[in-house]
Amino acid sequence: MKKLGCVLIPAVVIVLAFAYNQFRVDQMQKQVAEMAGKLGLGKQGTAKPGGPDLMTSLAQAERSARRAKQLLKQGKSSQAQAELDKVLRNLKQANTVSSSIVGDAAKFVGEDDKLKLIVSAIAAETP
Repeated sequence: MKKLGCVLIPAVVIVLAFAYNQFRVDQMQKQVAEMAGKLGLGKQGTAKPGGPDLMTSLAQAERSARRAKQLLKQGKSSQAQAELDKVLRNLKQANTVSSSIVGDAAKFVGEDDKLKLIVSAIAAETP
């Protein structure tokens, strides 16, 4: 009976450790897929249901800026102003999505490293 306990207890511990490890891997895969969706790199997860991802927001801002530049060359300043307003809205939206991504990354890395991650993200954006 003691031999059975010596084999059974380590086997149960190994199975439990494997199950916990698989649970954590699944959680991490979901978090990575959600962050990829917010970046526009995958189909899962978005900044908000039906909301654009980071790449879409930036691409829309760039298109509007180019359109505004063309309108200014044509002397259509009121239409150019409307396009520049779109640029500003898209950049604000991209900022919101970006902030959400940094928050998600901080959760992924761990709460202890959250401040370090935010500081390094801000430092990377600063010229």
